Amino acid sequence: MRRTSTLFASLAVVGLLAAACGGDDDASDAPTTTAAAPIESAAPDTTSAGGTTDTDTTVAAGDGDADDDVCTADKVGGELTLSPRGLGTTLDPYNASIGSIQTGGEGLLLYSMLTRYDASTGEYVPHVAKALTPNADASEWTLELRDGVTFGNGDPLDAAALIAHLDRHLSEESQSQAKRQVSFSIESYEQVGDMAVKFTLHEPFGKFPALLAGTAIGMVQNARVVEEMGQEAFSQFPLGGGVGPYEIAEWAPPARVVFEAKRDWWGGPVCIETITETFIPDIRAGMEAFKLGEVDVIYLNRDPALVADAEAEFGGMLHSTMFNAAFYVHMNSGINGYDGPLTDVRVRQAVAHAIDPDVVNARAWGGSGWPGSGVVQEASESIDATEGPAYDPDLARQLLDEYKAETGWDGTIDAMAAATPASNKEAAISVKAMLDAVGFNVNLDSDLQIVDFITQVSIDRSFELVASWGTIAAEAELYNGLRTFHSADPNNPSGFASEAFDAALTVLRDSQGPDQYQAALEQLQAAVNQDVPFAIYGADRGTTLADESAIGGLVWHNGIDPIFETAFIR
Repeated sequence: MRRTSTLFASLAVVGLLAAACGGDDDASDAPTTTAAAPIESAAPDTTSAGGTTDTDTTVAAGDGDADDDVCTADKVGGELTLSPRGLGTTLDPYNASIGSIQTGGEGLLLYSMLTRYDASTGEYVPHVAKALTPNADASEWTLELRDGVTFGNGDPLDAAALIAHLDRHLSEESQSQAKRQVSFSIESYEQVGDMAVKFTLHEPFGKFPALLAGTAIGMVQNARVVEEMGQEAFSQFPLGGGVGPYEIAEWAPPARVVFEAKRDWWGGPVCIETITETFIPDIRAGMEAFKLGEVDVIYLNRDPALVADAEAEFGGMLHSTMFNAAFYVHMNSGINGYDGPLTDVRVRQAVAHAIDPDVVNARAWGGSGWPGSGVVQEASESIDATEGPAYDPDLARQLLDEYKAETGWDGTIDAMAAATPASNKEAAISVKAMLDAVGFNVNLDSDLQIVDFITQVSIDRSFELVASWGTIAAEAELYNGLRTFHSADPNNPSGFASEAFDAALTVLRDSQGPDQYQAALEQLQAAVNQDVPFAIYGADRGTTLADESAIGGLVWHNGIDPIFETAFIR
């Protein structure tokens, strides 16, 4: 048995578009960020290891009041083995999407994040950063870095190093994945002190701190190390290039990756010395490996029935977070030159009204899922549900007949879905049956391998209708997920454009306080019902299965990353 006192593990979710945190909060704790005061971070508690405590910062909720929650030098030792959702092909956030580098938490282990999501308060707080201060209307934000933070090679993380990192990702010649993610918000940035950088935004944005946790610019790489090694070498073995608690020790994707704790990490002792990720493609086989003690932690997602089975068998070993709008029909509204019937709002409305979420739930997940058509669903843990398009096959048929009469179209739609998990295919088959029942003629290919499926839909943008897709947005950060459907967003996944939806997004972005936030969500839901960028039929739970008794009693803490709910203890 391995000796381990604390855990650093990432709760990975939905293969391509992932979702994040949620707590047991009610609507009054909906995530908001107020522009009235600086957001300060809790300093790492290094006093027990002979370090110092930063007295200029306030203590954040959930930072470990009990002695068992803090790693001290006498607790260091042992290893953790986990089975992630998958392993990417690069360790460099520059040429990886946030999802592909975080399927097993690799990015967080190596780089940490400038900010993180605090599930106890529903707000984003500095993590590697010390403070983040907005101006009066939240159109400018000044980020102050902590003293004493160093990269693995010993270089300090100061303002100059942060600027070099930002230049690498956001300069005019950059091909970084992060550039597309943040250029919609960030207009410019500049050094304003030895340890401070000011960001100027295109428009006021009260939730700007989320971008520093939910995109690759929040994982700071040492640009000097990248230059010395070369980008290709850095992407495979970025030794010394991050400020996270671990260094890469072995990199053999897609099968295995090993991390070793830093002996002199700026945050203090790192209790788990070795973290090994072993990818098990078949999640049922992964559960067997878990029962046999071959892995300590596995991730379950995209299959509510599987989660229900695990809950019945393993009970308290599961740790789950709710994701709204996790399952939906993805429709091409004009991306990549598409000019077919789904560019007409009546056809998209017909799709939405033809689908009964309860029917999908019964067929795909044996009734164990969380059905609903709203952007925020009944299963939500921290926000009031919104009412999506009602199941109304008569209205769907009427809308479809009207469009057919005008155009002479026969109702044929080409649809696709991934073959795995099996429940995904079953959901797609039930969607096809309900669409056919109101007058569509759906040609469904549900035997696509997951890599080919994701490539075709997300990279090549060559699709008409995707019968089973997700996730739109995490409960913790609905705006950033939904924003990709803005007509001007460079990451728009479907070519959808709606003045009402764009206006509602602006209201959501500017909302402050739970009442404004909920009202903004209602306005956005009305725009969704009117112009239908997608047709939602279910929520999901991202679930980690962890044998706490086998690895010394894990302590589960607040998320670091708003796209992946992450348990982090040092």
